[in-house]
Amino acid sequence: MQATDAEGITAGKTAEELTAMLLRPQDWQPSILDAARLELQKRNLPVPEAPQQAAPNKIPSIWSFHGRTTRSGFWAISLSLMVFNLLVGVAVELLGRSGREPVGLAIDLEFLVICVWISLATQVKRWHDLNRPGWMVLLNLTVIALPVILAFLGFIRGTRGAKRFGVDPLA
Repeated sequence: MQATDAEGITAGKTAEELTAMLLRPQDWQPSILDAARLELQKRNLPVPEAPQQAAPNKIPSIWSFHGRTTRSGFWAISLSLMVFNLLVGVAVELLGRSGREPVGLAIDLEFLVICVWISLATQVKRWHDLNRPGWMVLLNLTVIALPVILAFLGFIRGTRGAKRFGVDPLA
């Protein structure tokens, strides 16, 4: 966005609107925020300081669908789920051979629900890191696109800086 466009956006705003913009910097592009500061200075009004961002949680919850996660976090969780799934599969097979198949199937079903939840939460957070809505996980329903989705989530760097989905996990 050009500086003149940003100045045009802020020129018609009231002082209260400009102050509100500066108090929620994650909702605006830096050029617009600069124009809002300049507009308040032109009007000889106080320019508020941007609120301090909360420090990012160093250990994000694997259960939550909120926030962002890095590529390495995505791979760590995905590969861990694959290993655990393999181990649970072996345990279920051994239980089935020893005559306790219903117990093994119950364990397998519970583990499947947990794995699907964690996998979806991780994918939503990766989409958030790419500044896309979490609903993009619905692309998983198009099975033919899964390799492309996996490559996109696993190898593309997320957007830099704080966005509407949270602070940059690499910041």
